[in-house]
Amino acid sequence: MKNKSCLYSIPFLILLYRFKVQESEAFAYPSSSSSSRRGVSSSNPISSKTVSSLLSSSFSPGNELKVKKTTNSENNNQHTSNNTRRKRNKPTFKRKGNYPNISEKQLYTQTNHLLDNCGENGLMTRDQIQQAQRLLLDWSKRPFAKSAGEMSERLLQKLVVEKECGNPHSKPSIDLFNACMNCWMKCDKMNGYRKALDLLKSLNVYVQTHKDIPAEKEHIAQCYGTMIDGCCRAKTRISADLALELLERMDSGRDIKYFHAVLNAYATLYDHKSVWKIFQRMKSMREKGEIDFGPNRTSYNIVIKSLSGSNEMDCVRRAEGILSEMERAYFHGDRLISPDKISYTTVLSAWSKISNKQAVEKAEMYLERMHKMASQGNIEVKPDCVTYNTILNVIANSKTIDSGERSLKILNRMEELYQLGDADVKPNLISYNAVIKAFSNNPYNDGARRALMMLKKLESDEHIQPDIISYNSCLKAFAQAGDPISAQLLLDRMESLYAGGYPVKPDTYSYNTVISAWAFSGHEHGAEIAETIFDRMETSEIRMDTTTFNTLLSAWGRQKDPERATDILHHMFAVKKSGKYDVTPTSQSFAIVINAWAKAKYPRKAFRAKQLLEEMKERSKYNEKLKPNVYIYASILNACAFSFGSSEIRSEALVIATEVYKECKYRNDVIYGTFIKACNSLMEHDDEQRAEMIEAAFVECREKGYVSNFVLQELFSSLSSQQYQRLLGCDAQDVLSTRDISKEWRRNITKI
Repeated sequence: MKNKSCLYSIPFLILLYRFKVQESEAFAYPSSSSSSRRGVSSSNPISSKTVSSLLSSSFSPGNELKVKKTTNSENNNQHTSNNTRRKRNKPTFKRKGNYPNISEKQLYTQTNHLLDNCGENGLMTRDQIQQAQRLLLDWSKRPFAKSAGEMSERLLQKLVVEKECGNPHSKPSIDLFNACMNCWMKCDKMNGYRKALDLLKSLNVYVQTHKDIPAEKEHIAQCYGTMIDGCCRAKTRISADLALELLERMDSGRDIKYFHAVLNAYATLYDHKSVWKIFQRMKSMREKGEIDFGPNRTSYNIVIKSLSGSNEMDCVRRAEGILSEMERAYFHGDRLISPDKISYTTVLSAWSKISNKQAVEKAEMYLERMHKMASQGNIEVKPDCVTYNTILNVIANSKTIDSGERSLKILNRMEELYQLGDADVKPNLISYNAVIKAFSNNPYNDGARRALMMLKKLESDEHIQPDIISYNSCLKAFAQAGDPISAQLLLDRMESLYAGGYPVKPDTYSYNTVISAWAFSGHEHGAEIAETIFDRMETSEIRMDTTTFNTLLSAWGRQKDPERATDILHHMFAVKKSGKYDVTPTSQSFAIVINAWAKAKYPRKAFRAKQLLEEMKERSKYNEKLKPNVYIYASILNACAFSFGSSEIRSEALVIATEVYKECKYRNDVIYGTFIKACNSLMEHDDEQRAEMIEAAFVECREKGYVSNFVLQELFSSLSSQQYQRLLGCDAQDVLSTRDISKEWRRNITKI
């Protein structure tokens, strides 16, 4: 089973793919006619074919997607040529040092041999000391070796001990300390800085003790710089704070690269407040003459980056303000902090997290501004494919009615510019997937069919082939549009293509989306069809997750078949026990089944719901996530409130409701209102205890500040006018709302 506990969001998949595609050239295509790559033209509307006809025509057996089948030898040749191309573009790592031709294992053996055969402390020969220094420096040339930190520190400690014992040949320099620190930093990025910090403390003691050791400020600064770089690479809050403290302690050798490293460390953590303080500190130190440099373009870009990680409008506005400051500097001739395309793209990335029409307008405005500045000679702001893809992502995330059409215009503009010779804006698969996403986010505005048309266009392209993100986006569009038939046709198409050699295989998200489409379709046989897809997953050994089971549980719950839902819940535990898939039943799984019982036309549904509660409590002894919560108790009370049948069954339901109400320690308005409803529906109106129980529940609800409209409505339906007016302290003839009562009574209600 997959470790994913919920359906993947399309923005997450696109960002994940962005990371992967930037590391590969597999999706780049050479120059060809625009007709083979051009998306669906916004000026030429699609014909009025239905989606089902499009699917049946393009996915028919006689119209299969043409997939080039290669032999094993061809695959090997292609793989070899790709590796050769990567080796030409990426410089090979050339070992340096005294032992460049020996392996890490041999170096490890030589180090241990030297340390085991150097005699007692203080008796190392000149040759042995020189060999130890050479070995230590050679380890520093292999900083990514797992044992580099440990072995280099053992050599350094031995040299220091020789110095302490009076060996005149041993004079460990600061450079050796720095080399050892560098080894620790790079061989263990997460915790190496702790070891290096211990070495830095030892270095301070060592320099103060041995005055004959040259301790130039430049060498000390290099050690601090090594520590700062290593701490920043750890990407934790503690390491970032330590890097900042070390930067403040540096007496000399402060370089702007160290400031940028610390700024980046906090920006990676999206701690824009700390980034802003350091940024202002740089300005202050420059004005006081403590440093001979101030913030430059990179500094400003890092500040914008830290703000772009937040989805708060205030952070987006501040990022825009910094960009405006950079623009003013450009127009005043200050090229040091003038913006580049990274500046604009980062601000656009910030707007992509704001899903509204204003974000789209801002993105289009910045695009035109970048083109205008580039035409005036500022080539540094010329948009590239990454810029355009970010704008497409802004449009797709906006979910506006015309987001599909707008993204299509941007894509067509990219293709036109590429045809005119601008290779920097050549659309890639991310570009096309963003357009598909834009259409799929508006499925009711013919978006699902338009997304499918874009997918077909990709399938017919000779150079760019759709991936799993492309297909899953279309599946999501059909599911949201309430068209499970088209979603299943597309899933069938994916399975047949994969069986025929196409490299895109339906994943867990694909199947979960189609199961969800049938589960919430309202079709009379939706649950049965959803279970057939579930069975296909088991037969094909597609990794199922918790979402797969919960969605199927919802399907049977909506079809009001709690017996089948209960069986699937127990099958879920059986699968978990078998260990075949990493399925983790949660309280939500139980809540779905209990709700199914509450809505079912079954006389003893309160009893069955209580059985599930007892099972939850038993299983929670071994799994804290299965501990009953307020929603579980509310569902059982709801099952009690809607129980029907003989007086014995109603009495049983009342007893269960009372027990569950007392057992629930954290009560909210839903608990109080549902319990009042249960008392009203299960007890006779002439029963004296009925009014007492309802009144006691309301008084407690009022004291705890949970009186909501739901509680007031149930109270009005359960009591006489005199009782209702007495409890509320007014002469109300009709049901009141929360606006008519004291704020103290509703202080804990979040929404009114």
